[in-house]
Amino acid sequence: MKGSSLGVATRLLLSACSAIGADTHGQANARFAHELQHYEQVMAQPRPALEFVDGSQAGNCREYLQLRQHKAISEGVRNRSLSANYRVCPTLQALRQATPSPRFDHPDATAGEMLYDRLDLQSFHSSLGPVASRYPTLAQLPDKQSLNVGHNAVTLLSEDWYMKLEVVARADIDHDGLEDWLVWLTDEARNGNYRGYESLVIYGVSGDGLLKAEPVNLATLQSR
Repeated sequence: MKGSSLGVATRLLLSACSAIGADTHGQANARFAHELQHYEQVMAQPRPALEFVDGSQAGNCREYLQLRQHKAISEGVRNRSLSANYRVCPTLQALRQATPSPRFDHPDATAGEMLYDRLDLQSFHSSLGPVASRYPTLAQLPDKQSLNVGHNAVTLLSEDWYMKLEVVARADIDHDGLEDWLVWLTDEARNGNYRGYESLVIYGVSGDGLLKAEPVNLATLQSR
């Protein structure tokens, strides 16, 4: 990537991290700016071996991004847990080719509140999938006491489940002039084997209606 483009990506990350800094995990999110400055090294950095359904393995971000285009991750509990180490890979790839966007702040709601009220649970894969047709948003779930709405995140914590949806960066991912959100999903059974970790993107958050989330896919972005 040309130095000028990398500078744009770094500036938009610093801006995003500054905006997110008020949240509990804001300081951790600031690492993206550093990792973008050292993108090539980060992409090649060794990570725990992650197995795919055909037996192939990824040991760094480059291998992971290439394999994820056409292959699914194996479903073993340990393997799915290891996949959390790879969420940063599509996040950095998306941010590297993103452009700055006009900062969008809803006049009456934080990012966390928007996720709570408007995120379409049917638009992405999660443990809530079986009930999403009955309860399309987190706000419609019957057990409100297990939900905590933060400035940039929503956490569901019950006796048997932990789920977190966190806005980790804001940028114009698809180059349409509107702000998009990169969201990390953590989805874990506390007393079982289910594990789910994903880097999601929500396009055009300033629009009306439900927010649709989908896994970050750079091949799809290039055709948008």
